[in-house]
Amino acid sequence: MAGMSVMYPHEDVRLGDALDFEGAHCSPDEGCITCGDVAVPLTALLVDGERGLALCRDAQGQRETVEIALVGPVSAGDELLVHAGTAIAHLGLTDQFGKEGSS
Repeated sequence: MAGMSVMYPHEDVRLGDALDFEGAHCSPDEGCITCGDVAVPLTALLVDGERGLALCRDAQGQRETVEIALVGPVSAGDELLVHAGTAIAHLGLTDQFGKEGSS
């Protein structure tokens, strides 16, 4: 695949080329989404299995859309371990109060 060209959006980019993302950096003070090693438990509220997405809520009530393809079938009420917008583990079923229940 080396040397393969892709137009994005108005420039020629080749696989293997170094890309310069202004503002994208990693520092010990600010951290970054890629190497932060941070994952949080979120509860699935709504699931779109066709698109592989779930609307999830954290313990403070904040909502975010999560990619769920890596963890298999997900249902509303399931607790997921999420890193960088992607579910990386299925933690089980929670009841409406956020406490783990029987699945």
